[in-house]
Amino acid sequence: SSLFSDSSSTSSSTSSSTSSSTSSSTSSTTFSGSGDMMSSMLWSSTSTSSSSSSSMPCDYFYNVAMRMKVGCAKGRPLHTLSEDELKIFSQRLLAEFTEKCFIDECHILAGEAQDIQVETSQIFTVMVDSSQVGQEMKDCFEQVKLRFDRCNVKYILGADGFTSTTTTMAPTTTNQCYDAVFTSTALVELQCRRREFNITSLSDPRKQRFAQRFTRAIMEDCELVDSCLVESYLANHIIDVGPTSFKVRIRDESVVTALKNCGHRLVFDRCRLVQITQVIGGGGGGG
Repeated sequence: SSLFSDSSSTSSSTSSSTSSSTSSSTSSTTFSGSGDMMSSMLWSSTSTSSSSSSSMPCDYFYNVAMRMKVGCAKGRPLHTLSEDELKIFSQRLLAEFTEKCFIDECHILAGEAQDIQVETSQIFTVMVDSSQVGQEMKDCFEQVKLRFDRCNVKYILGADGFTSTTTTMAPTTTNQCYDAVFTSTALVELQCRRREFNITSLSDPRKQRFAQRFTRAIMEDCELVDSCLVESYLANHIIDVGPTSFKVRIRDESVVTALKNCGHRLVFDRCRLVQITQVIGGGGGGG
């Protein structure tokens, strides 16, 4: 996966050109997407903002890709932006669509650098939770001038979802596996490129994003289209074991075998799978 790159996101940014009030967004999800529209895309089901009156995470899955072209100030091609700069870009994008298009911030996966999939110097992809939201973004673009982080939006395309078979399998709510039976527990061990990464210190919104990106990576990287092989879409489904290891409930022992076969191809949240083992009598999450 092209997402496994050495990077660290530590910046806290404020929006000055698109918002009179600070909109510091923390996007919480994901998975790697596929299809003609994108080569590798993280997406998430959790997003919170300091401007929101609630600290509860957004219970959405982001399975529709929107491609945008922007014209930015000279010397600012998108593919040359640092992770900190891309995070600012992501946060200001969210603020622009929230304030000018009146789209609830929960419907757009933005706020972190990894939420923006850069394709060229001017084109990138961002995920939304439905085609309806994608259409609202396009309608807004036709009516108002969208500008953020010294970039003008030139066009918005998409809102047709993924072209892969996972489109129809993508869950749309947090109870999408309500009738699934999880009979076993797996211990998952990761190797992460961010030295400061620690599962045990993740906030609930951040852990929910981590959980859902794990499920999405299983579907995309390992080509296992069933989204309910692993119970991993809420924060409390991830049971901390160590900084880079956790336990999660699985359908049965065949899931462990399948993920072992997938091996290092399973990459999410800038971490990759090192080992997965079945835990006999181990407790997983619930929800």
